Amino acid sequence: MFFRVTILIFFLVFQAGEMKNFSHLAFSDEHVLVLGEEFQLKMGGTVAIPSENLKMMLKSIPSDSRCPEGAECIWAGQVKVLVHVEKDGQDLGDHTLALPMMPKNKSPEVIGGCIITLSKVEPYPKMGQKIEPSDYVASFVVTKA
Repeated sequence: MFFRVTILIFFLVFQAGEMKNFSHLAFSDEHVLVLGEEFQLKMGGTVAIPSENLKMMLKSIPSDSRCPEGAECIWAGQVKVLVHVEKDGQDLGDHTLALPMMPKNKSPEVIGGCIITLSKVEPYPKMGQKIEPSDYVASFVVTKA
């Protein structure tokens, strides 16, 4: 019995020590990812990519002109998201990413040595339905430049 309790205490102390090592990475509601992995952010959500010492937050959706389902439009439209980026503790400011990227042959923007690609924004607009800012979810992929 004493042996089991000792092992349990050792395990709990070891786990607490491991969790402490990652405490510097997280704000509340922050997700920790690996480079090249697609991830989703809701409004105000934050992500950390420790290998690049990069943090990113989805601040807003400044515009969503995508042609709503059920409508006939001259063009498909575009959605823009505003993200805030920090690298190595340095504030790299706000950056606007668009989907689709225009012009289509435009090179992706390099931010802090990384390419942040907007891959999807949901929900897709529907005719006659307003999307609340808190309902938006944006998907991203971050790769090395």
